[in-house]
Amino acid sequence: MASSWGGALLMTKGACCSLFKLLKPCSHHQILLEGQEEVGSPDFAAFLRSHKSLLKADYALSADGGQMFQDQGILAIGLRGAVAVEVTLQTLSSDQHSGMKGGSVLNPINALAKLLAGMVDENNHITVEGFYDDVKEIDAEDKEDLAAFPFDEEAELASLGAALPVGEKGFTTLERRWLRPTLDVVGIYGGFEGVGIKTIVPSKATAKISCRIVPNQNPDTIIKALESHVKEHAPAAANVTFKTLGFKAFPYSMPKNTIVNNAGSKVLQEVTGKPTLYYREGGTIPAMALLKKELGIDMTMFGFGLPDDRIHAPNERYRESMYKTGRIAYVKLLQRIGGLAEKSVGHDSSEL
Repeated sequence: MASSWGGALLMTKGACCSLFKLLKPCSHHQILLEGQEEVGSPDFAAFLRSHKSLLKADYALSADGGQMFQDQGILAIGLRGAVAVEVTLQTLSSDQHSGMKGGSVLNPINALAKLLAGMVDENNHITVEGFYDDVKEIDAEDKEDLAAFPFDEEAELASLGAALPVGEKGFTTLERRWLRPTLDVVGIYGGFEGVGIKTIVPSKATAKISCRIVPNQNPDTIIKALESHVKEHAPAAANVTFKTLGFKAFPYSMPKNTIVNNAGSKVLQEVTGKPTLYYREGGTIPAMALLKKELGIDMTMFGFGLPDDRIHAPNERYRESMYKTGRIAYVKLLQRIGGLAEKSVGHDSSEL
């Protein structure tokens, strides 16, 4: 069972079905499945606008996301947004013999590597003009949440097979993940990619770039800044193609003190026995910001996957213990939100 999709879906549906069989709900519930997250949810905004009256709600929960620990609950109050672009430099009409033409024409792979390397300086600060213009400062509440969050950096580095933490100078690892934007080359190709060697000067080279963006940043503004930077700094001997890829999402941020967050915090403390922590998720769920923009609803993430579930990797899993904990927690949370808790005094929902 997959942690990133199937497990959360079955857990949530199972909890709802079990609760509704046991008790007659005093509130109306809707389950909305949105399956375009990995490509930026390009059709979701139009869907929400077209069905606004049908989807009108007081509260919303997302089964996406997860927990960092098995024995202590966490609730996310923010997610980074994202943009993705593709850059191609073409310097020749076709690949050329490196002995006959090498050293006298521009190698597009060399040029693209230099262009990409120049987007980040020696302090891992992004050099794209205007990239940080709308980034807000880390405030006191975020600093409190960061200080309270247990994070064993050495253990994580060991689990990742990484030698040292790397990131923007002047910020901690959690600050970089929660509240700072990023620019990553996620793919690069061109020239000969087969086994062995082929002595050519390639005709073109392409890179795919992904950026995570933080509260107050606008994905369209970042795309324009990236395009301007590429065109300004690309060599004159190269033809530049800049293309926006499908993944584009606004960052999401919500108040900590909401009805559902408060209820969720109490439920998580009840099922784990420890106080609930708040954090900001470094990943992106486009639907969260879209629901807030189109329907005006803050959505609480109430997922139960774990960091070692190998999400998006072979042999992805969902722990049976977390599946059971999640079902119990969802029943308790829906009881609290719907005002059903008083109707089931003494019932701990453990068999649901």
